[in-house]
Amino acid sequence: METDVQQHCSRIARFSEEDIFACSLKISLSKNSIQTYSNMSANVEKSAEFDVKPAQAWAAISDFNWKFLKAGPPEEGGNSPADIKDVKGKGKGATRTVFMMDGSGEWGEKQTMHDKKKMRVEYVITSTPPAPFDAIDKDTFVCYLTVEAVGDKTKVTVGANYDPHEGLPPPFTEGLMYQGWVDAIGATAANEPEEKGCACTIS
Repeated sequence: METDVQQHCSRIARFSEEDIFACSLKISLSKNSIQTYSNMSANVEKSAEFDVKPAQAWAAISDFNWKFLKAGPPEEGGNSPADIKDVKGKGKGATRTVFMMDGSGEWGEKQTMHDKKKMRVEYVITSTPPAPFDAIDKDTFVCYLTVEAVGDKTKVTVGANYDPHEGLPPPFTEGLMYQGWVDAIGATAANEPEEKGCACTIS
């Protein structure tokens, strides 16, 4: 009768070179699958509800010059390290230039959705931003802002779909910057006039 060691050796001996190659190939494919999964699209999103009308919040986000954006650090009342200039056009197709306040660079953005009925806007990056935001794949990045009636309140959401890469700063990946935008939109909306009979209600 074979001992446990002899049985184990017999099983190893039965593996041919083809078996070993096949096993190695499966391991390699498994590793590639893990790598592919790590490069799948990611999402970061922040939202909050405010005591404002949907039309008021929509007025705060619908214009591509973004009156709610305040360049500067949070301790100085800011919610963005960059500011906006050269806004051209309105609605879908509008473009603008975003520039870093520290002078490190600038990039272009274009509004690709401006849906008044759904109260949703989207924009993409049209040129590579400076570090550390250059880790964003500009060809797949899409940022969106939405407004939604929730009972007697209004929900504001800011988010982005993107391909994750090393080097993206925590203020972006953890949604800290977008949370600042959401709060600023709510504050700006509170100062917008209430439009009676506005066509942009949520159905």
